[in-house]
Amino acid sequence: MAGAISPTGARAAGTHGIGLLSLAASLPGAAGELPKHWAVVEEKAAEHGKTVDRRNWRLVVPMHLAETREQARADMEHGTLKLARYQERLGGGLPAYAHSADRMLDEWTGNGLVVFGKLTLGTPDDMIETIAQLEKQSGGFGTVLLLAHNCASPEATFRSYELFARYVMPAVNGANRARGRALDWAHANSQRFIGAMMGGIAKAVDAHEAERSERGRGTGWRR
Repeated sequence: MAGAISPTGARAAGTHGIGLLSLAASLPGAAGELPKHWAVVEEKAAEHGKTVDRRNWRLVVPMHLAETREQARADMEHGTLKLARYQERLGGGLPAYAHSADRMLDEWTGNGLVVFGKLTLGTPDDMIETIAQLEKQSGGFGTVLLLAHNCASPEATFRSYELFARYVMPAVNGANRARGRALDWAHANSQRFIGAMMGGIAKAVDAHEAERSERGRGTGWRR
């Protein structure tokens, strides 16, 4: 069941023992409500004899990524104001900030937009930080869903998804954790291994030169 700030979705999810979908979870106000929402899910589940699991909790987050923050912002100029027109059609008129792409992006990355949430606009590292903050604020959840806002061109959007898949997903899921530990261990022991490696090279060169010298061919090798 879906939910943003209202507890209705959380109550329904707990009552029926199903997953919770938190829309606009990245809104500053909604983020503060996330722990309360899950508490409601568990409370209603207990009342109705149901079992719930945080792994079935999904948070919806808007984002656009590029190699630099400047490029990410430039990409979003493609269609940000078109989204403002969509907001207008949803009701409530055209927001004051929606007459300038810069002003709208400032609002979206600052206070966030109702229904859409707060936009993560920048590099993969920025998105990794956003997910870490949501993890901390919520107390743990199962999945991040990316809001398809269509504000960047198709090419820039595909590139954003590629950066998410290549850099954000492995970092968040710990796919390279073992590699990182191995690199840390290698760095901590590098002097011992570098010394052994150089010693092994020198020994191999000396053995090669000695063999050629015995055969009267000269060394033909330089260290």
